[in-house]
Amino acid sequence: MDSDIVTMREREDIVLSAKEARRVFVMEEVVEGRITVREAAAYLNLSERQVKRLKRGMKEKSVLALVH
Repeated sequence: MDSDIVTMREREDIVLSAKEARRVFVMEEVVEGRITVREAAAYLNLSERQVKRLKRGMKEKSVLALVH
């Protein structure tokens, strides 16, 4: 029970703008293999190279890699 209390105290809420929320959604689709890097680049108006960087960041740091 004590560990539940500690977990709740350490939790931080993340507030996303609409642009960030869209980026998270699209990048989750890429990481899970539902869309390609090329498709994500087109959806987000980014280069394929930038999408690859974001994908790598998500694998290492999860969604926090996408939030500025």
